[in-house]
Amino acid sequence: MSVAVAALRSALWNHGGKILEYLLMFLASLLIARGLGVHDNGAFASFISLSQLLFVLSSLGLETAINTRFPQRDDVPGGGSGRGLILRRLLALRALLFACAAGILFLALRYGTPWFSGPAGDYVVALLAYACTRSLIPLLAMTLTADLRTDLTAGINLAVRAFELAALWWYSVSGLTLDVIYRILILSGILQLVAYLIVCRRTLTTPGSPAAVRPIVAFGALYWINTGVDYILGRHGDVFFLSRLLPDPSQASLYDVAYSILQLAQLGATAGFGGVTLAVFASLAVRSPGRMAGGYLLLVRVVSLLTIPLFSFLVFNAGPVVYALYPAAFAMAASLVQGMALFRIASRLFAGGENAEVLLALGKVSSLVKVGVAAAGVNVLLNLALIPPLGAAGSVIASGAANLSANVMGYALVRRRITVSLQLPFWAKLAGLSLLLSYGVTWFDAGSAPLTVLVRGGGFLACVGAALLFLPAIAPGDRKRIRSMVTGLLSGKVQEEDVT
Repeated sequence: MSVAVAALRSALWNHGGKILEYLLMFLASLLIARGLGVHDNGAFASFISLSQLLFVLSSLGLETAINTRFPQRDDVPGGGSGRGLILRRLLALRALLFACAAGILFLALRYGTPWFSGPAGDYVVALLAYACTRSLIPLLAMTLTADLRTDLTAGINLAVRAFELAALWWYSVSGLTLDVIYRILILSGILQLVAYLIVCRRTLTTPGSPAAVRPIVAFGALYWINTGVDYILGRHGDVFFLSRLLPDPSQASLYDVAYSILQLAQLGATAGFGGVTLAVFASLAVRSPGRMAGGYLLLVRVVSLLTIPLFSFLVFNAGPVVYALYPAAFAMAASLVQGMALFRIASRLFAGGENAEVLLALGKVSSLVKVGVAAAGVNVLLNLALIPPLGAAGSVIASGAANLSANVMGYALVRRRITVSLQLPFWAKLAGLSLLLSYGVTWFDAGSAPLTVLVRGGGFLACVGAALLFLPAIAPGDRKRIRSMVTGLLSGKVQEEDVT
């Protein structure tokens, strides 16, 4: 099987699996939000944000190091090469780091400052148990992704998410509590870890030849800073600031709900690119560096085409979406969704995660870290300044401005290293058309919020699809590549140059 066929099939498995996985997670979050209410849901969001902080403290960037370095090795994927030895050593290192980070966080929650007190401190044992079961999983999952075996990761993740949803639904009949939710999540984490260990047993138990682990650890250690930056710039960092700077956890709850809706749109369109595109760029950087620019430009346009219309729909239709999914107490989340969507549309002008993947593939980790640190600084300062007077809206502005600045700086770094151009005409046509059509469908009202969302969403997608036929957003060369890739995927004869 050629590299292109393997990458495409892996992307399809990854995309379908992650869409379904996030859908199950989203449905689980709906059950939790409805069962707990605005206040307790904020406490739960704070619990999850602290667990993510624990993951960051113990990560050392090892997942990204695996995803970047393993595809560049000439070893047989999953075979008797040095991968098994490397993976075993990285798992041992992760366990040691987690134990140290867990000890620090335990002391902070029990005896620390008000920044580490509150509801999460009452569940410190549950927090550590939840994080412990899940700290090793990313290394095993990324090993499979680097080998383009995402069918296995999709199967395991979907099975575990389905178990969580079924258990939450069962207990929601009699009433959900924080205790019950934590127990379900801890059990599901144990099941997921066991499943990954079984699937990866051949790699883990193969003696293998001596392999240098230090370069991978050094790469990950440098990228570790960027992992912390991602936490600050992402959902959990904002929830952390909201839950610490404001006495009422309701604002953190509303922000978490709004972010969940945005992520549903984002991941629903682009989930399959995660991990796979980095593995492909890493391979091209070694074997065919001249093809990276074409692959980057195509990926930027495809991702924008998949996401900008969805974000545009939420700009003018966030109200019915929130009302259709959540109780009336969460209505204020609609304005937060609109603000997040506008920032994400603006950010797409300068690409997004594509910048980081190209820089990582080229080994420019230090440059990427500098960008992240600068953007994280912007986010922290704006959060400290805006959250007290504006609440969750201040955090939307802070994170939106910080991520936009990160995309601008990331694009500038990419442009220095490969020949690319700003996709302004394409972005302007697509964003302008999508926003105009999003506003146009607001004239339709079907009575109930769920039916209104279905009517407006269906009409919007139909109009966008029809408009793009008369105003093509995909260049003829890209159309040819996509058609060749799809045909080759069906026939099994895709050539590597088709994807670049």
